[in-house]
Order: sequence, then structure tokens, then C-alpha cells
Amino acid sequence: MADQATAPVGDGFTLDTDTAEHYARAAGLEVVHGSGTALTGGVSSIVVALDGRPPIVVKQALSRLAVEASWDAAPERASTEASALRLTRQVTPDHVPAVLLADPLNHVVVIARAPAAWQNWRDVLLEHPTLVDVDRAHELGRVLGSWHSTTWDDDAVRDAFSDDLAFDQLRIDPFYREIRRRHPDLAASIDPLIAEATGLRQCLVHGDYSPKNVLVGADGFWMLDHEVARVGAAVFDLAFMTSHLMLKAIHRPDAAGMYAAAGAAFLDGYRRENPRPEALAGLGEHVAALLLARVDGKSPAGYLTDADRIRTRDLAVEALGGLEALGPRPVAELWSSVVDAGKDRG
Repeated sequence: MADQATAPVGDGFTLDTDTAEHYARAAGLEVVHGSGTALTGGVSSIVVALDGRPPIVVKQALSRLAVEASWDAAPERASTEASALRLTRQVTPDHVPAVLLADPLNHVVVIARAPAAWQNWRDVLLEHPTLVDVDRAHELGRVLGSWHSTTWDDDAVRDAFSDDLAFDQLRIDPFYREIRRRHPDLAASIDPLIAEATGLRQCLVHGDYSPKNVLVGADGFWMLDHEVARVGAAVFDLAFMTSHLMLKAIHRPDAAGMYAAAGAAFLDGYRRENPRPEALAGLGEHVAALLLARVDGKSPAGYLTDADRIRTRDLAVEALGGLEALGPRPVAELWSSVVDAGKDRG
């Protein structure tokens, strides 16, 4: 069964391991009884995996995210995710799962499930930092570059992904505006970044292009979680992935050089598919803002230690014009600071 758009159950359905099975069967999908497994790691959706033919994942968007801070988000983003998954799968069919069902009534998306042996790339990066796969990072850059290049200045895509609400609720407000509230002295640096992230309409932006949304295996990888996709500024996706790699380098200074190599490979892969220089304009500043958001925003990186958070905050604040600021810093200089600090700690 592929690409259905009709709700198999009535309004008011709430997903869990039991209801997911009933839901899938009502949709005509063949699943194994009692095989529902709740997947953890995200905060914006309920996600249940089910064995069957084919194995599937059922995902329902939450209206209030599972974090300590009060954080609401429109669940209608599930429909956006289904549309973005379909579009990006057309561009890179080997790296995006198939959509089996999209249910706007209950804010549910059903997608194909990755092979059981595949792993979350964030876990791989944190648990085995000396084995960071630079080639994988390069391919992730190429995938993102191909999405951006294919949708660049495309009026049909712009019309289809013009809704900014989810991106504002899940990215701009909890990241950029929150650090502006926490660091009012940096407003002169943060305000232009908000204007770029909200005002530019260049291409389809994934909005959550990070290691936690990559499933990897010996025979490939998938990019998941397209729920905040919209047409916007290409630099956001680049900065989002780069900031996540940089945070891991701060957390694991012994492997900072490997993370930096992965970051460079990611950008090189991107440029091969989308060489437009405007796509990378302001990358260093956006990376700095997102670093600061992962310690002082609504979604702090849970694996950072207190010492990691201090180092991250100092690096980001300096790059955004505070402390002993040296002016805007290219992303290569930020990487150099992180790698050099790692050597000193080693």
C-alpha cells in the first residue's frame, strides 16, 4: 500500500504501541501482532515501529513538545512532513524513506522502516568518535546540496511550502529569539540572523538536518524528520548540521579533529551539488547562534557537561560580538578554535 491520504480511524486518535497496530491494520497494512515498539530520542512526536510486510514507522505530531520548557507547536506540520518526504525522495530516492500514508485528520504519517541493523548517526558519533565516517558526512552534504539545488527558486515548491508556522515555533522562537531574550546585549548580531532565516526564500529547507535524524548502515543511509520543512534560507540547514558536529567536538575534545574533518567534508559535498555562494553566506554567524541555542535555548543538548556548556557559550558569544569579540568569524575559524582547545585539553 503506498501514498494513501485517507484517515483509517476517526478524529481523536492518540498513538501508542497498541493503537498503532489497530491504526495500521485499519489502513490495510500487514503488521505483526504485538510488535509495536515506542521509539525514543525525539521530543516533537510519538513514534512507534511495527514489524510487518513492510516494516513501518507510525508517527504522530505532538501539539506540546516533551521538554521542560513550555513549547507548543501546530500538529498540522505532519502534513508538511509527508509532502517534504515525497519531494526529497524524488530527488534522492536512496536516502529518504517512502511515505505509505498521510493522515491530516490525526496528524499522522506512516513511513517505511529502515533495516534493523541501521543505527542512529548521532549515537555513532558520540559512542565511537575516533571512527567518524568522513565519507558519510560528505554524502550527507551532497544529499542536502541536491535538495537545495533542485528546489532553488522553484515557484511551485515555494507555493507548496510557504507555511512558516512550524518553522517559527520549532526553530526561530526556541533557538534564535530565545537566545536574544537571554542575551539582549547580542541583539544587534542576532536580529539580522533572524531576518535572514525568516526572510530569504531560496529553496526547500529541511529545518532539522542533524545527526539525530540520520539512520546509517553498511548499505546506505536515510534522512528523516522533515516536519519543519519550508522554503527558506539554505544556510540554516548547513549551520544546523555544522553546529551539531561542533558540539560533539567540544564534548569529545580527543576527537575534535575528526569531527572537524567531517564538518569540512559535509560542506565540500554540499558545494559539489549546490555551488551557489549565497547558500553559505553568514554560515559562521548562524553556527554561533545555534551553538548558543543548544546551551541557552529551549532545547539544550543533553549530552553536554557543565564545562562543555561554558566552553560552548564563550565560543558562541565571542563569535556573535560579545566578550573580547573579533568581529564575525568564518566557520573555519570556529572549527580551529574548537580543535585547538581540544589539543590543549588533551
